[in-house]
Amino acid sequence: MFKKSLQGIIVITVIFGLSGCKSANTPCIDPKTTNLVTKRERTIWADSWLYCEAPKLEVETWLSDVPDTKDKYILVEFWGTYCPPCRRSIPILNGFRKKFKDELVVIGISHEPVDVVKNFKEYKIEYYSAVDTQERMKKKLNVFGIPHIIIIEPKYGCIVWEGFPLLKGYELTEQTIEKILAVERKEKGK
Repeated sequence: MFKKSLQGIIVITVIFGLSGCKSANTPCIDPKTTNLVTKRERTIWADSWLYCEAPKLEVETWLSDVPDTKDKYILVEFWGTYCPPCRRSIPILNGFRKKFKDELVVIGISHEPVDVVKNFKEYKIEYYSAVDTQERMKKKLNVFGIPHIIIIEPKYGCIVWEGFPLLKGYELTEQTIEKILAVERKEKGK
């Protein structure tokens, strides 16, 4: 009897211990062994921080206004001007900014020098843009392939979507963002 009760307590502790948002100092998943989301068999080129508290958003220089992120979802894309998929995602991110501007802040962070990003002319970036040559947030997430996007929810600061936004079969789309935002809308009764 005692053994079954103890097993029940352990199971409940594990369930509650794994649920919710984990601290940014303690990744939910062991980053040394995991860069594959096994349930969906979707490769990501970073450590998985899904449902963990996001690292602090730090940049060296804002190339746009500093965004007001209070009570909004935050989409952060790590990118480079030299990266063809990163360039292809710019019009998509512009569209996300336009469609979801009241609920979602879109931010692009490049690790390149300010002058390189400022001189980029292939596409007009209509969302918030910053440079962090120290790659602080990117290093914390162990991003080793770009573009890499995370979406952070506003209540607990947890990452609710991560990955390569153009990965066939797992693209980040308006429909995906709608589903993510629906959670907060439901809580607010919208």
